[in-house]
Amino acid sequence: SFRPQGLAAKAESLAARIRAAEADLVDLHPFHAGITGLLAACLAGRPALLTFHGPTSLRLPGAEWHRATFERLRLEARPVFVAVSPETRNLIRQAYSGTPLYVLANGVCRGGKALPWDGRTVAMATRLDPDKIPGVLDLLRLLQASPGLTLDLFGGGPALPLVEAQIRTAGLTSRVRVHGHATDPACRFPRRALVAGCGRALLEGLVQGRRGLVVSADAVIAPVTRARFARLADANFSGRGLARTPHREIRAWLHRPCAERVADLVPCDMPERWAAICSATLANADPNRLQAAGQAVLSDLAG
Repeated sequence: SFRPQGLAAKAESLAARIRAAEADLVDLHPFHAGITGLLAACLAGRPALLTFHGPTSLRLPGAEWHRATFERLRLEARPVFVAVSPETRNLIRQAYSGTPLYVLANGVCRGGKALPWDGRTVAMATRLDPDKIPGVLDLLRLLQASPGLTLDLFGGGPALPLVEAQIRTAGLTSRVRVHGHATDPACRFPRRALVAGCGRALLEGLVQGRRGLVVSADAVIAPVTRARFARLADANFSGRGLARTPHREIRAWLHRPCAERVADLVPCDMPERWAAICSATLANADPNRLQAAGQAVLSDLAG
């Protein structure tokens, strides 16, 4: 599918669907689908938005022709790039200078009254992929050293058996509840749980008024505080760029009464900002130029 002919065929098929749906704009995300979708949008004469979610989004996979195809489409079709954080914006500027670029920080609608932590329950939602397991295992080590804590873990993935085995090995079966995949895990968090994790899952817990603990793909990083919030937002709440707080200090923080909440700092105007970006993109679109760029790339792929 990722040979030139395969990409061309998929893009032409997708372009027909875009036209049939009478879509005005195409919303794209990395990796292979983003390149295929960008070519399809051009063939259909529709402008495109391509959202980059972090540093890995800039690492284009595939062969050299695949990357060259993306670069030609970028230069000739001039899609609009969207960064989810200032960190990602800076990386895009370094890699793709001159490309139209907006920052649309992650944000969610705020919840109601703050939910006080019960001092025992931790909730975490994450995709259980091999590259995210070190952080989960580090959280289990923190639980081992904190006898009063329990964990509600939401998420599925290929590394779930490894996590379940580690829970048994660590003697935590009575204190860790594994719920598996959930489409809206924040709505299923125990009412008075602290939220642990990163990215949007962490944000959704914070806007409910919960205390938060940053757990990256690699490790337990640090408690969420108002002083740290700006640095967290700069890297899309991934924990990148933050110094790791030792477990003993995190355990002390967990046992301290804490009235500090950060829900009011979470952006809640994401729909309005997204609509403004879409409107600006549509206003600057040139269907003829987009189709010409798409046809030129299609001819190169056929050759």
